[in-house]
Parts: sequence; C-alpha cells; structure tokens
Amino acid sequence: MTAALERIVRLVQAEARVPALSVALRRGDRELWTFQVGASGTVRPLDADSRFRIGSITKT
Repeated sequence: MTAALERIVRLVQAEARVPALSVALRRGDRELWTFQVGASGTVRPLDADSRFRIGSITKT
C-alpha cells in the first residue's frame, strides 16, 4: 500500500506542477504514514519536519 500511496503523491505533484509536497496520514494522535517529494529550495532535504508556506486557499 505504501508504494501505491507514494505513486499517487508523485502523480499529484507532477500534475499540479508544484516543486514540493508533503503528505501525512494520521488516526487520532497516531501518525500512520508520511511522505515527502520534491525540492525544498534549500540545502536541507525534505522530511516530515519541513515547513511550507500556505496560501489563502486554506481558508474556510
């Protein structure tokens, strides 16, 4: 299942043409899966602690 999720994330990144993407699945307080793809724009590689700017599309 992990490989399938990673393929989906890579496909979304390519189709959306975004430089980097980080995805996390959680159930309650438990982290089930994380995956990062792309370039951070810094010398530090992407990981689960990488920070991203978000835009106004996240408003409700």
